[in-house]
Amino acid sequence: MFVRARRAAYRARAECLILGAVTRAVAAGFAAIPGLLLLSAPAIAYRPFDSTDADVAEPGELELELEPFGYLHAVDGSFFIVPDVVVNLGLRDRWELVLEGQHRVRTRTEPDAQRSRVEDTGCSSKG
Repeated sequence: MFVRARRAAYRARAECLILGAVTRAVAAGFAAIPGLLLLSAPAIAYRPFDSTDADVAEPGELELELEPFGYLHAVDGSFFIVPDVVVNLGLRDRWELVLEGQHRVRTRTEPDAQRSRVEDTGCSSKG
């Protein structure tokens, strides 16, 4: 009976030590968060939209968005983007024509794969 009580005491002590170590590790992690936030560099964000912006070009105005060179890693391979173009042409008050597309060139040629192609093309009006 004495052995059982001793084992139970050892087990309870081990559980307390483990719980204390876990609690200290979690507390240290939470304490490190403000320091990491203070050491982080400021972020520069890109525009918060995927396809086109919410504003429209004024009538007779031409807007050109050009990415002369880019890199894309997709499921079907890796590509250089030369170029990626979006053209916005103001038609009338609060209406514009949007033309877009990108020329993709494979980084590695594969026997049965097309070396270059134009993708993500679009022609739309917005108002």
